[in-house]
Amino acid sequence: MKNGARSKLKALTRQNEFVLIILIVALCIILQNVNQGFFTVINFRTMSRGFAIKGFALIGMAFLLITGMFDMSIGSVMVLSGFIFTSLVSKNNMNVNLALLIALAGGVGVGLINGLMVTKLRVNAFIT
Repeated sequence: MKNGARSKLKALTRQNEFVLIILIVALCIILQNVNQGFFTVINFRTMSRGFAIKGFALIGMAFLLITGMFDMSIGSVMVLSGFIFTSLVSKNNMNVNLALLIALAGGVGVGLINGLMVTKLRVNAFIT
């Protein structure tokens, strides 16, 4: 190899993204050897659905991080909404669609209270 190409290769391997890509490829190879169903359409469809749900939360978190805020309440609000939903469906035998609307309204309500506390009362977002 020429010195120019060698220096470019060294610079590439020093970047965190390159190391991360290598680790992901290695992990995929290991997972395929451990579980033969890893590289299947069904598995990728299942993972994509999980990523889509988390993606909505990540979009909101990205807006907060861009503005310099750090809010950890999203996890507790998601858990509260899930608890409301499962409680209404399993214990009260409520219609699933109605329980979903109530759980979403509960999450929106708690998020609204958190947002108002941060913006109006100047409480640190990390605390709420």
